[in-house]
Order: sequence, then structure tokens, then C-alpha cells
Amino acid sequence: MEITTKQKLKEYQKKGVDFILSRNGRALLADECGLGKTLTTLQSIMALNGTPALIFTINPGLFVWEDELKYWFNEYSMIYTGTPSKRQELVGEFFKNNCQFLIANYFYIDEIKERFNFVKWKTIITDEYHIMGISNYKTARFKSLMKLNKKVPYLIMVTGSPMRRNLADLYSPFKLIDPDNFRSYWRYVNKYCIVTDEGFYKTIEAIPKNPEEFIALRKRYMIRRLVNDVMPELPPKTRQVVPVCMTPEQKLLYDMMEKDKVIDYKGNLIVAPNEAVKILRQRQLLVTPYIFGFDIPGGALETLAELIEDEFSNGNPVAVFTPFKENAIDPIINYLKSKLKNTKFFKLHGGMSVKNARGFCKGFQEANTVRKVIIGVIKSGMAVTLTEAKVAIFLGYEWTSEENNQAEKRLHRIGTKDNIRCLYLLHKDNPVDRRVMEIINTKQHNIDWALKTEDFIEKQ
Repeated sequence: MEITTKQKLKEYQKKGVDFILSRNGRALLADECGLGKTLTTLQSIMALNGTPALIFTINPGLFVWEDELKYWFNEYSMIYTGTPSKRQELVGEFFKNNCQFLIANYFYIDEIKERFNFVKWKTIITDEYHIMGISNYKTARFKSLMKLNKKVPYLIMVTGSPMRRNLADLYSPFKLIDPDNFRSYWRYVNKYCIVTDEGFYKTIEAIPKNPEEFIALRKRYMIRRLVNDVMPELPPKTRQVVPVCMTPEQKLLYDMMEKDKVIDYKGNLIVAPNEAVKILRQRQLLVTPYIFGFDIPGGALETLAELIEDEFSNGNPVAVFTPFKENAIDPIINYLKSKLKNTKFFKLHGGMSVKNARGFCKGFQEANTVRKVIIGVIKSGMAVTLTEAKVAIFLGYEWTSEENNQAEKRLHRIGTKDNIRCLYLLHKDNPVDRRVMEIINTKQHNIDWALKTEDFIEKQ
């Protein structure tokens, strides 16, 4: 297939393509979010003549791959989704149209293996694989992908979060890329990782046992570049903590959960059976008690409305991220609608249909007004571009800094023209918020140490 976009790639993207080709089409592309991994991957497929290609991604990413193929290569692709009968129809259409790219959610790995068993796939792409359990070699989904991968010559694994806990996270992608050299998980762990025996269990540290040996292994299979190193022209991104306080009624609910693991308030009963659920419920209360059906917005949500109005007055559209979808996004939008007049609202979460996700993202990007807000779940913001937003506001946050950072990168990426500010609403004197921030900071320090070693970072 003719290469048509090589001249449009940035230098670091060309190096990414060259790395994948040097690995004979089996590699892990782990560039930081916002550096155009999709185009780098597609260009690699074209250079390898690697079609027909099977692309697995999360729901919000389905249309991203479709759009990129159409925009850069004028290539028709098929998204494998819909009802069971609709998916069955798509099988026939795939063969009838001689389609070269099939894009699907990971949920359909086994179904695709069965229904498209006559297709001799040349390439498999695994986009944002870490979200779908592929980082754990024990999962059924990993095992299904392993079987499908056996007869496919090219495998390009794509993620901006190659390590979320420790070095063991890299075993599964390395095993998929080169199964012959990664036969034993514990052999890999004992060779490259610092393991602490705690008696009943073992703890794997993020820092490698032998840094030089691990760096050599990592450079063999994986390439990772950071925004600051390869795109110095990108406008800066800053983070700021915005202190907030619970409202009296909100604090009453919070204290009830803290004391008894039970909230019994105005006929509404919320029970936490254990400590982990109690902390989850408290985190949800800090976002907004609306999640539980209480008619109480809470201090953070009230502050959010004020912040957004202030940003509008400065000409800044806003993206809001929260860790919770269930019973959260719609009440948040309804409250903001009551406070922010003449404002357009859009939403995004992983459970949306491809059509709706595409429509909301496109609508936000193209809406001809400053007074627009898109509200998304943090984890669902990983495969979309929201460069129209100038400010990201976090109403709650995830337990890993990388997931929060991925959400930030939906704004701070190729195409960004203005400085991006990321505001984190933090109940500073609250033990739950403080504990989450401690965990985030500790994990990020270890990940940075393991992934950002100087001789591993490739400069532009």
C-alpha cells in the first residue's frame, strides 16, 4: 500500500515508525498521550503492507481510528459494533467490500476469532490495552488475544500508560510481542524486579533490580517519548489545587459514613459493608451527594459552577472530569444547567454508543461559542481530542496519576494553541482526599523513575 503521509509526520513520529519496522512490526508504542500514536501506528501498517488489519480499542476510540484512516489515507474501515444480528450482517459486508481494516472493542475478541476465521490478518493493533485487562496475563481476555495473535505476523501495542503499578505490568505486552522469550511470569519478575516477601504475599517494587539490564530490555521492545521532550513548541500546561469545603449537610452525611459505615438520612439508606466500600462512598460524597439521590449539591459542585462561570468570562471553554459515571454525570449537568445560563453541555463516558460519543465530541469541538462544557469520566477521556477546551477541572480524581494525566492530555496535545490549566478541586483537610493524593504522588514518583531514565528518552 502506498505511503502517503510520511512527509506529514513529525520527526519523532518518523522515529516511531522506524522503531516499529526495526522490530519487524512487533513492538510497544508507549508515547505519552497527545503525541499522535494513532497516526504513527497507521503509518507503520502502511509501511509494512500490513493489511488486513484488526484494531482493538475502547469504545470512545472506535471512531478515532475510523476518522484517522479516512482523513490521512482515505481508507474505508468497518467498526464492528451493534446488536448481535447487526454484527452478523457486518461479517458479510466486510468480505463483500474487501475491507482492509476492522475496528472493534476488546469485548468481541472471541467472536471475531470465530466469525472472521478465514481472514488472514497481517496486523493486530491493541489500543489502550491496559484499560481492558490485557496487562494481566491471567485474564481470559489476555488468553483470547494470545490465541488470536499466534498466526498474525505484526502486533503493535499502543498505550500512553505502559506502567501503572510496577515493572510486572510490562510482562504481558512483552509476552504478546515475543512469546518465545517470555514464557514465565515469575522468571521475568525475579530477573528484573525487586521483590519483597511479606510472608503471605510478595510485593513487587516499581524500581528495577538492575536498571541498566532493564533499560536494555525495555528499549528492545518499547519506545516512549514525552511531550516536553519532543514538542517544546507545545504551549505549557499547569496544575493548580483549588481548596474546597464540604457544605454542612454534606459533612453530616460524610461523618455518618465515617462513624458507622451507614447513612440513614431522610428515608435514604446507604450501607458500606467494608472499609474499601466506605472509602468509595466517601469519595463519591465528596464529588456530590447527588450520586446517592440526596438533594444536596455539595461544596465541590458549587465551587465548580463558580469556576466555570469565571472561565467563561475569560473566554475559556471548559472540560470537566470526574471518576464516576453511575448516577453522577447527569445530575452534575442538571445542576450546572441551573447555574450557567445559555451554556451548551456535552458528555462523554465509556458506556456510550459510538454514535453518541462521536456526536458529543464533535459537537463540543465545533460549537461556535465560548460557553460550552464537556463532562467526562476520567478513564473514558483517553481516546478523544478536546483541544477546544482551555481548562480542565477535576471533580474528584482517580487513584493513579497516570489516569488523571491521560485526561489532561485530551486538551494538551497536537493541535493545542493556548496554555492549558488543570484545576483539581481538593478537600485539603479531608483524610480520604489526602490519602488519594499521597498514593498518586508515590506511584507517579516510582513510575517516573522507571520510565523516564535519561538514556531511554528519545529527543526530537
